[in-house]
Amino acid sequence: MKFISEWLNHNGPIKGLHIHGNYDAGEHVHLREGSEIVDAIKNGGAAIFRLNYGGEHYVLATKSDTSNHYLYLFDPYLDDDLKYTDGIVLLDGFPHDYNRKVPFHFFEEEDSQKVYALGKKEDREAIVYSVRDKKD
Repeated sequence: MKFISEWLNHNGPIKGLHIHGNYDAGEHVHLREGSEIVDAIKNGGAAIFRLNYGGEHYVLATKSDTSNHYLYLFDPYLDDDLKYTDGIVLLDGFPHDYNRKVPFHFFEEEDSQKVYALGKKEDREAIVYSVRDKKD
């Protein structure tokens, strides 16, 4: 994941992509109070998380609802069985934004066998993207 972040930071401006990615790992990857990740998403950014979903899996977080403790994700894996998972909401109608609404507590799980668990703190990874001013 770190490679992707560094590659986009270096090559993005060359290709006209005005984004900047910060690679976060370990204890910095959380959704608790004061989370830099949640703050970035609230301010128009996005984050890619490496988490568990029957094995290593990647999702894109595009929106957060801090008052209700939900993260909105684009998850490329379409699994109808998730509609039976208490708290997770499958969403239609936002194909360019998100297709899942997942409570924060799912991500904070350290048991890597649970759905959408970020796992043990020392193993967590995320890339947080923000839009750069075109002058940068």
